[in-house]
Amino acid sequence: MLSRLGESLTNIPSIYLFAFVCMSQQRCLSLYLFWVQAPCTDKRYMVNRTIYSPEMRTLTTWLREQRERQGLTMRTLADRLGKPHSFVQKVEQGERRLDVVEYLWYCSALGAPPKDGIDLISNLHISLSLQETRSHNKR
Repeated sequence: MLSRLGESLTNIPSIYLFAFVCMSQQRCLSLYLFWVQAPCTDKRYMVNRTIYSPEMRTLTTWLREQRERQGLTMRTLADRLGKPHSFVQKVEQGERRLDVVEYLWYCSALGAPPKDGIDLISNLHISLSLQETRSHNKR
């Protein structure tokens, strides 16, 4: 069963409520409900996924390079951070975003100046913005 909730209820388009009934081996019926947000093409509602941005990919590459320059393994860096090694792996593979405080801790554990990473992505952002402006003006 699929029922769509109207915008009047949620104020967000393309929200779906899925419900299904499952019978277990013990012949017990269970009702499962979950929400799914479908991809939205209306720019008023689009969320910018910074984790997939060129700036974030550049920053995670820089962090990995800093770790490798120090000769550290993911496990060693994770130990310094007091985190599981999967934390470092997810950050470096772009599966997990760092907040500002985590970024500072990460850089501190690497012995890398946080300003260098910020400058790197700031310069990239300016470059990408200029390219976008130029391509928009050509239209």
